[in-house]
Parts: sequence; C-alpha cells; structure tokens
Amino acid sequence: MKINLIPWKKKFLSISQFLLIAFVFGISYTQRPLYYDNQTTKFFHGLAQAGYGFLENDWFASTIDPLPAFTFLVKITHLYLNEYAFYLYYIIIFGVYIYSLTGIVSFIFPIGINSRKNVDAKVNSDRLRYLVFFAILIVIHSINIQIKALDLDTALNIHYGVAEQYVLGPYFQPSNFGVFIIFSIYRFLHRNYFLAVACLAIAATFNPTYLMGAAIICLTYLIIIYKTKVV
Repeated sequence: MKINLIPWKKKFLSISQFLLIAFVFGISYTQRPLYYDNQTTKFFHGLAQAGYGFLENDWFASTIDPLPAFTFLVKITHLYLNEYAFYLYYIIIFGVYIYSLTGIVSFIFPIGINSRKNVDAKVNSDRLRYLVFFAILIVIHSINIQIKALDLDTALNIHYGVAEQYVLGPYFQPSNFGVFIIFSIYRFLHRNYFLAVACLAIAATFNPTYLMGAAIICLTYLIIIYKTKVV
C-alpha cells in the first residue's frame, strides 16, 4: 500500500511559506517590549487572575473586565507558557495579516502562488509579482519617513485609519485580532463561508469593538450570497 505524500508536502510548503512571511514581516515591523505603554491595561486582568505578584489586590482588578477572551489568553499563557509566547502570538498575527492581504489581491490580480489565475507557465512571473507586492507591504509598514510639512509619518499614517485607529500596532493587544476580519474577507472570496463567519466571530470575541463592524460584514455576506443564488 502506497501512501500519497504529495498533499502532505503541499501542506508543509504552505505552512513553511506562512511562517516565513510572518517572520520576515514581524522582524521588519518590530514589536515594543512587553508591558509597554497602555499594554499593561490590556494584560492586567489576565495577569491578576494568574496570580502575578500582588496585582489581584489592586483596585483595578475589581473592575469589570471588558476583554474576557483576551484576559483568558493572557492568563493561560502566564500559567503554562513563557511570557515570550506573546511575541510569538503577534508573529502569527502578522502572518495572518500578510497572508490575507496578498490572498485578496491575488484573487483579483495574478500576483502570486495563491492566485486563482495562476498556471504553470506563469509561476515564476507570478512569484516575482508576489515578492514585489510583499516588499511594498513591508516598506509601507516599516519605513519611517517623516514629512513635517504634511504632519505625515509614513510608518504609521499610510496604514492607519481615521483618528489613527489601527489593527496592527507597536505591541500585542486585542485590536490585533482585527486581522481575522481581513482573513474572513479572503475566505469569503473563495466561498469558504463557514470559516469566513467564524473569523468574524474570533475578531469580535477578542475585541468587542469589532462586533458592529463584523455584524455589518456578515450581513453583507448574506446579501451577496442571496443575490448570487437568485441571479
């Protein structure tokens, strides 16, 4: 009985590619040291519940926890893993972010190995386009050029939203799980509807501020599916 190793080889290559782009992008984007700025407020309840120091005696520990899912993640990480795992979590999120963006663009344009238009004759050309697009993403997110006349900081303002709202940021925090909304759109384009909705739920669970946006996107999915089936 022969075992077909080709599917496993493809999975291994896909995982390797994901980890590579996550690592490269993570190194270029960089992360602040743990407990930087207001990251402490996001980690506080989880660390207090895990028995870190005397945090459980602090008055802030008795306040309502607005981020229970993230708190649980912080708690179990502190109890069973090393705190450096938080850096690893963010690296994985970087991977989801880049994989989703390139996947969405590849769905429309033949720029990479995930392109639906990709054929054997175009593999090398498409991979080159993929690398160019990946390099552009790195430049947009990491090259810091300050233009004082326009009050512009390219490393921030180009990929930040209105009022400097952002998905990624200088450190691991609940807003980072917004990358699953982008991944949701990517999977929806490939008609993986269940996973698309599940990713919206993940984003809203870890950061409730995404709940309204996720609901609107989910409703949009339903409208598109309905119109597609009717037509």
